[in-house]
Amino acid sequence: MGIYHHGIYPEDIADHIIVVGDPGRVPSVSKYFDTLDFTNQNRELVTHTGTLRGKRISVLSTGMGTDNIDIVMNELDALANIDLKTMEEKKEHRTLNIVRIGTCGALQADIDVHSFVAAEYGFGFDGLMH
Repeated sequence: MGIYHHGIYPEDIADHIIVVGDPGRVPSVSKYFDTLDFTNQNRELVTHTGTLRGKRISVLSTGMGTDNIDIVMNELDALANIDLKTMEEKKEHRTLNIVRIGTCGALQADIDVHSFVAAEYGFGFDGLMH
C-alpha cells in the first residue's frame, strides 16, 4: 500500500533525500544523477530516485507553503517508519537524511535577492509542525 499524497511505496525513496518546492525543479536536480531508477508524480508531488556516485538518492517536490512541507515530511516519516499494511510503527526505525534546496524572499536588508544562503536549521513559528 502506497502513501496517500505521494502515491509511492517505502522502497521508492532513498535514505538520502533532497526536497524542493517547485515540481519543475525535480528533473533539474535529478538530471545530475548517474542513474534514474524511479519517477512518479501525484498532484504537485514529484519523486525521482536514482544513484549519484554510488549512493542511492531521492529528490521530491513539496509544492508551495509550510502546509505542503508538513504533509511531505509526515509522509516521508511514515514511509520510513510505519508498516503500511498493519499501520503500526516498525520496531526498527529508519533515519532519513533530508536537505532542502529552495528559494525565498530576502527578509533582511543586508541579504541581496538571488544570494546563496546555507542554513543549518529552519524554524517555523506558525506551530504547523506541532
